[in-house]
Amino acid sequence: MMSTAHTGRELNQSHPPRSFNYYLVDGPIEEATLPTYRRELFHPTHPDQILNSKYRIVSKLGYGAYSTVWLAENLSWRENEPTEPRYVTVKIGVRDLETVKEEKALCDHIATAAPESGFASLLRLPIDSFDLEGPDGSHPCLVYLPMRESLDTFQEHEFGREVTPVLTKLLAARLLGAVHYLHEACGVIHTDIKEENILLSVEDPAVLDDFVREKQKQGPQPRHVSPDGRATYVSHPHLGPFRSLKFTCQLSDFDRTYPLKPGKAYLHPLVQPHTYRAPEVLLGAGWSAPIDMWNIGLVVWKMMQGSDLFERDYMCDKDGNYSAQAHLAQIISYFGLPPKELIERERANRHIEARNPIINPQGKPCKTVAEFWGGPFFDDSGEFIRKDLIRPGLSLEGSLTYPLEDEERALFLDLISSMLKWIPEERATAGNLLDHPYFASVMDSKSGQEELENNE
Repeated sequence: MMSTAHTGRELNQSHPPRSFNYYLVDGPIEEATLPTYRRELFHPTHPDQILNSKYRIVSKLGYGAYSTVWLAENLSWRENEPTEPRYVTVKIGVRDLETVKEEKALCDHIATAAPESGFASLLRLPIDSFDLEGPDGSHPCLVYLPMRESLDTFQEHEFGREVTPVLTKLLAARLLGAVHYLHEACGVIHTDIKEENILLSVEDPAVLDDFVREKQKQGPQPRHVSPDGRATYVSHPHLGPFRSLKFTCQLSDFDRTYPLKPGKAYLHPLVQPHTYRAPEVLLGAGWSAPIDMWNIGLVVWKMMQGSDLFERDYMCDKDGNYSAQAHLAQIISYFGLPPKELIERERANRHIEARNPIINPQGKPCKTVAEFWGGPFFDDSGEFIRKDLIRPGLSLEGSLTYPLEDEERALFLDLISSMLKWIPEERATAGNLLDHPYFASVMDSKSGQEELENNE
């Protein structure tokens, strides 16, 4: 373990230590390939660097347009006094990024809204934060407990497409608990619930020990060096194969949240992933917390079934671009035409203009939601204009092909259908669904773990 007896300037050194002989990669990689990339905005982080006199960088885990993420060893950890985690994940924001500071403030609010409830543990929240000085400015940093990959990667690489029924039940219950806490205790709408934002916990501390040991054994870590000497490292996000199913999940990413205000409905169309977008968002009928429930219903469906209920191929126009008309046609194919009440809401809001034009996916500045999504979608009699896009014979029950016992199947379908209602106010709340009989066998943590072990 490295000593921390150095000055702050030495600890935040920007040049690689002499003891490393790095592999070089040809051509720009990772964040340097993004269209918005500017070298001076990113901190020149490297393995073995010590941040904030406390965290020694082990390996790069990932990157985005506004940050890089690193696994680090916590130099304050003591084996005999484990009051702090041995390893952490450090998210290093680009220079002077105010959104990271805003995210930290929101996370502080979430963590302290109702700590006695225990629900905050279901959310991915930082355990520390600091500002890191770099050669071109200051970089806000958030520190987290390490997690494994996201649910989508797990589904793809570990179990094929679907998740086992017992694991689906356990993860769904935790996801509902997280959203219940956000809505009821924090007054926050997530708006971006998807598999990529559901992170799985490390099932055994030895996983991290072995990963770090392997990185140290390998020595050189691949990187690309630009002509000006800036190094960009290759990410290593996978901690190795899962050793058991004894893990949990946390909901992450709160940078797209909206305040939940009683009686207030939003019209902004740029929320939610395409596949999981709620109908009221597409229709401009006004949305609030129930859009999160629509998201959860579709995410949990995919956990069990292994595929999206609303298939991506049927959400596109002839040119392969996302189409709100095609998306609505899929929803109608499963659940019939929307109630007259929802169509009337759309018609009432159709001409409400945004203060500033919003650029739609085709690059056109739009003033209304209908213009943004290519509406209107219904004629004056309430009929869907593009009837040719409706696929006959589809149903929720007929699309569930995963083999479940009759009672379990009925409970699962009832759970999902309670979240996929046309009228937002008719959708079950997360708090209500925590008492749904589908979860009866796992709501006690001990019985849930026993059921998981019996099915492992």
